[in-house]
This record gives sequence, structure tokens and C-alpha cells, in this order.
Amino acid sequence: MNLAAFVQDLRQQGMQLTAQGNRLDCRGPGAILTPTIKAQLATYKWPLLNWLKQEIQQPADPPTPQSNKVEQLQKRIQTARDWFDLSVYLKEAEIAYHQGKLIQSQVEALTRLAIVVSRTVPKHAGNHTS
Repeated sequence: MNLAAFVQDLRQQGMQLTAQGNRLDCRGPGAILTPTIKAQLATYKWPLLNWLKQEIQQPADPPTPQSNKVEQLQKRIQTARDWFDLSVYLKEAEIAYHQGKLIQSQVEALTRLAIVVSRTVPKHAGNHTS
């Protein structure tokens, strides 16, 4: 799902999203803010803030055909940057997830090894009396 579709979906459910400086303000029915939606909002916070800020910007002077094309191009460039940033965030999250899984499997293997060693080594193996 792209950013615009994500925001549109939330708005259709009654959610209001606004950029307040570096803060993402979400208002609406509490049932919408499921743990999954909260995680997505946290993950996409910076691209969402950029997108929302662009959405509310209004030109001070009436646009000329040339400035309109430039604005459209700038918006496309920013959208591409946002998608690139999003893809970087997603890749980092995927790497962190797999690293966590690897660590979890290593801990499980070490736990199994500790159990096997504790069962095979006599309890007083190190205590020799002469």
C-alpha cells in the first residue's frame, strides 16, 4: 500500500492526520488505532509528516504554467525520496527482524546445550579430595 492510499484509508475510517512540527497528530475513533495501525504510523512517521506538510502547502502567488510544472516535478521528486526513505526503513526493519530471529535461535541452541551438559557432567566433577 502506498502512502497516499494508507492516509486515504485512515481518513475514510474517520481518522484525522496532521503534521505538528515533528509530531504526527492522529485524531479519530479509538477502534481505528489498532496495534498494527500504530506500528505502521510509527514506522512511516517521517514520510507521513513530509507528505502531510506538502499536502497543506499553498502557493502564495497564483501559479504560472511553468511554476505549476516545477511544483509537480518537485512533488514527484519528494514522493520518490519518501518512497526511497520508506524502502530503507523497511529494509532496516527486515534486517533487524532476521537478526532477532538468528539471536533467538542461537539462545535456544545454547539453552539446549546447557541442559545436555548439565545432565552429562557429574555434579561434583570439579571436587576431588586427596
